[in-house]
Amino acid sequence: MRRDWFRTYLDDLIQKDVRDITEIRKMAVLRQVAVWLLAYSAQFFTLEELAAKAGVAKATAETYLDVLEALYLFDKVPAWAKSDYELIGKRPKWVATDTGLVANILGWREEETYLDAGRSGKFVETWVYQQLAALADADGGCAISHYRDSNKREIDFLVENDRGELLGIEVKAGTFSQGDFNHLRWFAQHLAPSSFTGIVLYSGKATLPFGEGFYAVPLSALGS
Repeated sequence: MRRDWFRTYLDDLIQKDVRDITEIRKMAVLRQVAVWLLAYSAQFFTLEELAAKAGVAKATAETYLDVLEALYLFDKVPAWAKSDYELIGKRPKWVATDTGLVANILGWREEETYLDAGRSGKFVETWVYQQLAALADADGGCAISHYRDSNKREIDFLVENDRGELLGIEVKAGTFSQGDFNHLRWFAQHLAPSSFTGIVLYSGKATLPFGEGFYAVPLSALGS
């Protein structure tokens, strides 16, 4: 079964490949951390929360994150930090590199995930990141980050090329509303460089303009 394959894949990585990176005695705890991170893919958490869940010291939890990143199981998406604006947060987001691993290790079923906004949103955002990362690698001159501040303004992803042009991306697993552009518009007005485009990715079929430089774009555009 596919689910068994993913479990074996994860176990083999942790039991065998970790030895090539560092010495970790508690492999079961490392696997627990990996599963916890899969559940929190593209979501925010603190190092203290991770350490408490795993029952390890903060420094150990940080080492586990480094190891799982070195295994290419997760990518660390940094906070956008090209402004001195005092409310900008610096916490990274951790995103799984394989949506198949997320769904199968966590035991998600397609029909349940479709009806669960939390799961579907997390799943789609993780998938979007994977597509963006592949495009950024192919381009060679793009960097991916995210934005979040203490006023709860968030932008899922910011993609910047080597010319300083910035693309802000909000991800919606289903439909969207005008309000989904609010944080993109605020960012464009207060923080963005002169060349900024804001898009909301959604499950529809048409690309729709929402003012100069702002668009609703089908998720399928990333897979084409």
